[in-house]
Amino acid sequence: MFWPSFNSVMAVGDEGHRSVINTYVAMLSCCVITFAISSLIDGERRLNMVHIQNATLAGGVAVGSTANMRIHPFGAMIIGTLAAIISTVGYKVLTPYLTKKLHLHDTCGVNNLHGMPGVLAGLVSAVVASMASEENYGVSLYHLYPARSPLINSTDLSRLQLILGGIKPGDNWSEASQAYAQLEALATTIGIAVSAGIITGYIIRSPSFDPPKTLQLYDDTDYWEVPDDDHA
Repeated sequence: MFWPSFNSVMAVGDEGHRSVINTYVAMLSCCVITFAISSLIDGERRLNMVHIQNATLAGGVAVGSTANMRIHPFGAMIIGTLAAIISTVGYKVLTPYLTKKLHLHDTCGVNNLHGMPGVLAGLVSAVVASMASEENYGVSLYHLYPARSPLINSTDLSRLQLILGGIKPGDNWSEASQAYAQLEALATTIGIAVSAGIITGYIIRSPSFDPPKTLQLYDDTDYWEVPDDDHA
């Protein structure tokens, strides 16, 4: 219910309004499609609570990178629908595969709720950036994408600053350049995430750091006060 506040926290004015509306629309469509997909992929047409509790939120993740853009309600619905399909099928198919074949235990389904919808968000941001122009955003385009502002001391920059003060010089990027930058940011994020995960896994498993024994993985007594067996 409060997810729109995540996506709109840095947005002001019209951008903030768009962020809230687009997030709600994406999550609504994601919720409906998640219920449908969860029932369809079950042999007895039942609902899976893991899907309902998690995949219904994927739309909020997927629309996060473009919530402040003019993607229109149908665009937000498409994003929410794709997120629902990716997340729900991920819980059903990908998580068991990663566990059995690669021994990667995603016990909370973080990859399905945040990972893959996050990648979708990055791809969508590139598509939206490639279509953004001054014709449909006005001079606010250069607040959304500062690198697209005209070069310093240029006639175009002077014109824009007369219309709306506060616009700073940029690199005069085109739509394609901004889209490539979005993809580069996505690739960088994935690279950092994978590298950090590998390093963290190595530290956890390294004998030098006293990793927990197998039985300790299911025992809370080392870190929590738990009832005695006699009083359980």
